[in-house]
Amino acid sequence: IIVVKTNGAVRGLVADVIVQVTALDGGIIEPLPDSLERRQRDTVSGIGRAGGKLVVLLDPGRITDFNQ
Repeated sequence: IIVVKTNGAVRGLVADVIVQVTALDGGIIEPLPDSLERRQRDTVSGIGRAGGKLVVLLDPGRITDFNQ
């Protein structure tokens, strides 16, 4: 279970597998490319790079907003 605190609420997300946890420097986070579809843009907050790999950053506030 991954516990996140967003918008004043604490929520737990169930993950089948966690492969790796990586800390990213905020300065290397890139904005979303225009080519992403709207539904992807609704849940992703940015793109990062770590160890030569692309990392998609999910927005916990958006993926736990069950009112959408």
